[in-house]
Amino acid sequence: MTPRIAIQAVPVTAGLDDVLSRFTAGRHHRLLVYADSLDDILGAVHLRDLIEGESPPAITIPTPGPEAPTRISIPAINVDALVVEGDLPEQLKLGVGHYLGSANPGERGNMVLSAHDDIYGEIFRRLHELELGDEIVVYAGKQPYRYLVTAKQIVEPTEVRVLGATTKPVTTLITCYPYMVDTHRVVVVAELQ
Repeated sequence: MTPRIAIQAVPVTAGLDDVLSRFTAGRHHRLLVYADSLDDILGAVHLRDLIEGESPPAITIPTPGPEAPTRISIPAINVDALVVEGDLPEQLKLGVGHYLGSANPGERGNMVLSAHDDIYGEIFRRLHELELGDEIVVYAGKQPYRYLVTAKQIVEPTEVRVLGATTKPVTTLITCYPYMVDTHRVVVVAELQ
């Protein structure tokens, strides 16, 4: 028997018990949560864990907008890769992921890009080798935007402040670390020149 596909929309302001009861009562396979900001829905991201034993729904990869990043080049570590919208596992199989809701190339704010270091092409395998002053070029179509590395750190996976907004145009590159262990994250920040 094929499970029915249904979408249940609830406001993020609804209490967790209300959300869970609406979600499980109808055996919904997708839950649409609407809110005023990304911060409002961060707590709702893990609702998919409530569906045990069911296959997750197919992931639709968003189409990049006209200003979205499309390619990244990091000469110091021999990276030249496509950038895709989103950073879910299926999207990271295709290239470097642009964190949805983060800035676009050249814009004021934090453009967050992530990629794997030990699977799916190991695009950011050598990210930890970057040094202050190294160049990162991010393209939006054919338009290049040049960034220079200003900071590098190793953080816990729960250290989400690195995803936060900034007042300057920067890019934050993130990958797992150390290689094949992945207990931490390498975070490289570079400022637009």
